[in-house]
Order: sequence, then C-alpha cells, then structure tokens
Amino acid sequence: MHSTRNLNEFFLEVGWDHALKASDFTVGDYKLPPNSEERKALIAKINKQISHLTDQRTLTAQQKIGERDRTALYDHLVADFKNFTQYLRPELRPMQQVF
Repeated sequence: MHSTRNLNEFFLEVGWDHALKASDFTVGDYKLPPNSEERKALIAKINKQISHLTDQRTLTAQQKIGERDRTALYDHLVADFKNFTQYLRPELRPMQQVF
C-alpha cells in the first residue's frame, strides 16, 4: 500500500514539494489523471490503515482495504501508467509498447 500511495502522489503531483512528479519526465502537454472522489476515498482509506500517526486508525475489517479496493486502485494506477507513457519525453520511451 505504501507503493500505491507513492505512485498516486507521483501521477497526481501531490505530496512533498521536493518529490519527483510525473511531469518531470514528460513533454509539456502532459495531462494529470482525474482525482475522482472514489480515488480520494481509497487513498484516505490507505492513509488510515498504514503509516500515519492518527487517532483514527482503522481497526475493523470492514474499514480496511479489501479486494474490491485493491482492484479499483490497480485500475486507477494502470490507467495512470498508460497515460504517463503516452507523454514520456522521447528519450525516455521504451523500445517497445508496454501495454
């Protein structure tokens, strides 16, 4: 889940000011992925489950990240990766299609 949160921050360009962002590797017309309410809710769920000091830490199984949540997060990140690779600077593009 740490990696999911890190990739989300990378693609949406949120988080630490000094962190690398997707646009650091893309051409000028790179489009950020949509930050839907579903996505925000999933990331909030991750934040309550891992590595944040909070008094609202998830304790019950129903509130924890489940299979449906993992699938939704995966779908978001795969779409983000596809979008990102379309805008990669030419010198960074893979030799063959990834997806």
